[in-house]
Amino acid sequence: QLVLDKEWTQAAKFFKKQRKVRQDYKKAYKICKDLAPLSPWSSITEFIDDLLEGQNNIQNINKMKTKILFASANPFGQQPIRTDLEQRKIVDRLARSNHRDKFKLKTIAATEFMTFAQEFAEFEPEIVHFSGHGDDSGLVFETTEGDSHLVEADAVESIFDVLNETVKCVVLNACYSKKQARKISKSGIYVVGMSDEIPDDAAGGFSEGFYIAIAAGQSFESAFRLGKTAIKASGNKDSYWIPQLWYKGEVVS
Repeated sequence: QLVLDKEWTQAAKFFKKQRKVRQDYKKAYKICKDLAPLSPWSSITEFIDDLLEGQNNIQNINKMKTKILFASANPFGQQPIRTDLEQRKIVDRLARSNHRDKFKLKTIAATEFMTFAQEFAEFEPEIVHFSGHGDDSGLVFETTEGDSHLVEADAVESIFDVLNETVKCVVLNACYSKKQARKISKSGIYVVGMSDEIPDDAAGGFSEGFYIAIAAGQSFESAFRLGKTAIKASGNKDSYWIPQLWYKGEVVS
């Protein structure tokens, strides 16, 4: 019995570590002991093998999901924009989709550039979406204090040069971002950029339409077209021409 208790204590520690159970070892130990008589395990080794298989299955399911990283910045000193509303629309459209389980969305608000870089590297998204301000020289992130931090285009482009292994599409929903879109797209990524200043509600409308199509399993080109259609529907027909879709350094649509 002492030997079994020792083995189940080890199994409980393993259980807690592998599954990240937020319980102490005594509770995890009790779970293992309670499960033991009901289980087909003939040994501690078999028990651990089953746990590992379950963990691998979860990891495989997560790998099958399309990961979307949504980063927003709305710093002091800039005209306020509704990045929160844009995020809510994206969350809502993905949640309403019949394919909702195929997507994993991660959001970052008040985004600092190095936080963006870290989340980008660790999350390994297929779609990267930036919502905020921009101009010909770069994108506006935030400082720790919430002030504006203009990150020059070269630095933004370098992030995608280094971390583009998983990325298939980038949305730069910021004014005057077409130059960065063109350069980033040269690595074989679809990139949405804005050719001019875009009104706040038009930017939000574009995102809503874009993710309706993405959630339905449509191509990036189809999603882009639906995004532009949504701009018209929002009453901003004069802004219809502002978004551009780039691929391999050329305007696709």
